[in-house]
Amino acid sequence: MRPPVLAAILVGLALAVPGQARELHWQHVDVAARLEADGALRVVETQTMVFTGDWNGGERSFANRSFGQRVQLVRLSRFDAATNGWIDLREGDLGEVDEYAWHDSRTLRWRSRQPHDPPFSASELVYRLELVYTGILSETGSGGWRLDHDFLFADRAGPIGAVTFDLELAPEWQLAMPATLSLSTGQLQPGEGLVVTRELRYLGAGRPERATPPALPRAVALLLPLALLLAFGERWLAWRRRDGALGRFESLPDRATIDRAWLETHVFAAAPEVIGAAWDRTVGGAEVAALIARLVAEGKIESRVEKFSLGPFRRENLHLRRLVPVEEMDAVAQPLIRGLFPLGDTIDTLSLRQHYRSQGFDPVSKIRKTIENKVAAQRGFGKGSRKPSPLLTAMLLLAALAAITLGAVMAPDGVAGVLLGAGLLVAAIPGWVGAGVGQSKVGTPGASLVAILVSVLVQAALVSVAAFAPGLPLPTRIGVLLWAVGLQRSMLHTLMSRESVESMARRRELTAAREFFAAELRRERPALEDRWFPWLVAFGLAPQLDGWFRVHGAAHGGNLVSTAGSGGGTFAGGGWTGGGGAFGGAGASASFAA
Repeated sequence: MRPPVLAAILVGLALAVPGQARELHWQHVDVAARLEADGALRVVETQTMVFTGDWNGGERSFANRSFGQRVQLVRLSRFDAATNGWIDLREGDLGEVDEYAWHDSRTLRWRSRQPHDPPFSASELVYRLELVYTGILSETGSGGWRLDHDFLFADRAGPIGAVTFDLELAPEWQLAMPATLSLSTGQLQPGEGLVVTRELRYLGAGRPERATPPALPRAVALLLPLALLLAFGERWLAWRRRDGALGRFESLPDRATIDRAWLETHVFAAAPEVIGAAWDRTVGGAEVAALIARLVAEGKIESRVEKFSLGPFRRENLHLRRLVPVEEMDAVAQPLIRGLFPLGDTIDTLSLRQHYRSQGFDPVSKIRKTIENKVAAQRGFGKGSRKPSPLLTAMLLLAALAAITLGAVMAPDGVAGVLLGAGLLVAAIPGWVGAGVGQSKVGTPGASLVAILVSVLVQAALVSVAAFAPGLPLPTRIGVLLWAVGLQRSMLHTLMSRESVESMARRRELTAAREFFAAELRRERPALEDRWFPWLVAFGLAPQLDGWFRVHGAAHGGNLVSTAGSGGGTFAGGGWTGGGGAFGGAGASASFAA
């Protein structure tokens, strides 16, 4: 073998040996604990550690067994055999030997060797930790207390050869039942701890103030959820005052005043798709269906419905035929008709779905902008009300985030504030959805208020957890409250109408018209005319129309098919046959929009 190759092998083996020999165990650990009169637990823990290999130092983890416990390091020392005395370690960045630092809130580390120093070889180092635990006891009722604590560190790299433990009680404490205060064990493997449980009785005056985790007085803790509910009540009243001034809660026009002349003035003076968008402040499937119905009424397209069976289910396939060139239609209809007739002058529901299967088709997007512009041009819809200011809400949320972050930095249990904040955010989602839906409603949006109330009650419960949970830092408790208040303000501000006084009055008229149409559709002989059909569809009454037609359509003309031009056919005269023939029959008006 060549000398350079042999040398490389020898060097590699020399480098590999320390890594293979890296080992750590504890010769023994001695624990001396004293329970003080105030409930604090003072512990002196002596660790005899044996290092082999390139270890940099030691580590001690602290795993709290209950929420709100605290541990304070009073002193960390190393026994120096040369002087037969103890050397105190310094808090630092672990850059020098005999420095210590907290790696995180539950892990203490100290340096015993520099990386360039020779590796340890069965080197025995002795360290002494002086600790103070608070919040370590729990009340058991009837003046009883329980100590239930792991005096070791199960999360370690090696075994412990032996453990000795001694517990001393201040005169104010005594055992509630016979038990030993000292014990010893043999070898403990990694993952094994030393859990000591003792039932105690307190003989001192008052309460041991450091025995349990710090908590707010009950009367103070109750103020937090109460403050949240009061803040919600204030915003709810603000919503009622603001929207009340806009006329949101005023009565609808008297139904007795609604006749043909009233409808001609307040409803039929504008295209059905525009009226539908003005009523519910959205452009959706109802407006698409209404536009198609209007084009049928004007004789620009014709429709027929073909019924077929699919297993046990009855299905309908709506057929449409374009009768005039697209260029002869109005600006609202042209982009929709171009999208609806990609294969020529005829189309049906099944063919349309097949054609757009891979690329998708959104008919609403074809008409939304044009209809919104036409709504804005309507009387009263040109200008909305002033939006509620988001400034205070934003300040509350930012202050909440700062307080929750401060609490998480102050104490390990402060991280619970992050979890509570996330829970509050999730709880606000139903309220936001309900508020968004309710914003455009006329009158009191009952379903929206129920959704908001559910969110508020869940949030109040989470704020109560922050108020009563032991051990949480005060900034965390305050931050959770401010976060909840900010979220609730956001929900109620979303609920506030964006309408002007004039547009709100106009929408009350349209709501009254819709209620009139809906009431008539519950009668066998409604006071309706077939030419009104597109406006009924625009009001989202397609399901009621189909329901009426299925029950009463055969008795009032059957499933007619309109092929008439403008001013003729089913929509032309007075009286009511359901209009279904012109639009495709029972069920077709709803299914085609979908």
